[in-house]
Amino acid sequence: MDIRRLKIYFDDGEKISLKEGILTSQDEFCITLDYKVIIPKARVVRMEMLGNGL
Repeated sequence: MDIRRLKIYFDDGEKISLKEGILTSQDEFCITLDYKVIIPKARVVRMEMLGNGL
């Protein structure tokens, strides 16, 4: 599993910052905060890596 800090920009202009997430496959990104949400990558226009070591 690849745990990363991310900022995700969606195709509708919405922006969210994630504490952590797990890249689960080529087609979706699973956010793990207090709950899990699956985001289809088709909606994502850009993801920025945040945090140390990047």
